[in-house]
Amino acid sequence: MTAAWYCRRATWGRTWQSMVVVAVLCGLLGAAALAALAGARRTESAYGRYLRATNASDVFVNVPSPDTSLIARVAALQGVRSSAAWLGFDANPVVHGHVDDSFVTDGFAGSVNGDLFTQDKMTVEKGRLPPLRSTNEIALTPGLARLFGVGVRGRVTYQFENALSPNNATTGYRTYRVAAIVDLPPVLVDQFDQVNSAVLPPAATAATERLPNPVEFSWVGLRLTRGGAGVPALQATVGRLQRQVGNGYIFAIRKLDTVHQQVQEAIRPQAVALAVFGAFALLALLVLIGQALVQMLARSASQSGALRAMGLTTAQTALACGL
Repeated sequence: MTAAWYCRRATWGRTWQSMVVVAVLCGLLGAAALAALAGARRTESAYGRYLRATNASDVFVNVPSPDTSLIARVAALQGVRSSAAWLGFDANPVVHGHVDDSFVTDGFAGSVNGDLFTQDKMTVEKGRLPPLRSTNEIALTPGLARLFGVGVRGRVTYQFENALSPNNATTGYRTYRVAAIVDLPPVLVDQFDQVNSAVLPPAATAATERLPNPVEFSWVGLRLTRGGAGVPALQATVGRLQRQVGNGYIFAIRKLDTVHQQVQEAIRPQAVALAVFGAFALLALLVLIGQALVQMLARSASQSGALRAMGLTTAQTALACGL
């Protein structure tokens, strides 16, 4: 061992630069390979983690009536684990003193019991979500914020109308402070699903309901005990509810697992690309480091004859070359 270590110290001055290059190359390629493979795994699982973080619903059931009592009947259907609802108000934004009644910008939702806040949580781009007990705060999607020309802490005004009035009679105006700029769930969808809307917290929704007939419709988000597998059974129970309610109401069901699958399939090519890059980086690491080590060992091996002549055994010579 002493002789091998002596030989290593004697040749250190000629080989340390090569060893540093090999170590740096190994570190860089290894870091690139590990980062790419870890990134591929994180990218593949990103949307699933987002759905869990937002407490995403499995389905949405549309209540095509201003009768908010139907929300409780939908929430009580068999196979429902939890539910949250929001109301669609008959309201239009007042922009620079003029009412904008375009269907593209008149989306106005009021959370009833935490939907969009605790279930199907909105994604905050700027600011913070309004507290559930706030009566004068609102969240806007980016498109509406641009329409109003406001940001966080700005103020916006809406005109409310009587949804049951044949001429949509105006029932009042409300001004709110913008607490957040948000994206509505599910994010990463196509342009068809990207809507402009304003969202009120539950306390502000309750205050708005006191206006004359402001509600046009509602949606109920349902988390099912069996997840997506429970959708067929839910469809059957919703059909029975339709027949019980009558009045020609059709409770449309929006299955979110289809949307989630489409988003996941859109993400997968990025994950695959990262995995392929990581695999190539790992292959390059093995090839380049292997070649470098072979060259270094070859230079050391050329000295083996001299080392044997000095009296080193075969094991000591191998150890000296290895060091």
